[in-house]
Amino acid sequence: MVYCDGIFYQGYERIGAFGVKPSEARLQNYDIDGYLAIDKTVLDIGGNAGFWACVISEKASTVDAVEINPYLIQMGAEVVDFLGIENVNLVQSSFENFFPEKKYDIVFSLSNHHTIDGNLNIPFSQYIEKIYNLTEPDGLLFLKAIVFAVTILI
Repeated sequence: MVYCDGIFYQGYERIGAFGVKPSEARLQNYDIDGYLAIDKTVLDIGGNAGFWACVISEKASTVDAVEINPYLIQMGAEVVDFLGIENVNLVQSSFENFFPEKKYDIVFSLSNHHTIDGNLNIPFSQYIEKIYNLTEPDGLLFLKAIVFAVTILI
């Protein structure tokens, strides 16, 4: 399946990759600098090619990006290696099968409530519950999703 009419979904100006969602512009547009800090651990669900993880890694302790597509993980790994970024971990896995041994200060779920190609195999309420269980008690969730009605029982 081709996403975004053959252009990258994520963009990363630093490496000359232009996409539908330019990572540097997203950081500025979302106005989240005040929430990121060098002592914070971050999880990026649906990390795509890791460009968002690379951008926010400059303002975080570590960034784990979980992505199901092995080709996107490979692309991201090459970018991370090329740029010498040491605090980004790209994990090839579905979110349902992702079981880290730590919790996160900040979790990003940007348009991952249900992937375009139907890779989310758990109900939305379980998705949110899993995020809740992976987040530190005073942690933050940045969720960008299509607006719809849902009842969540946690």
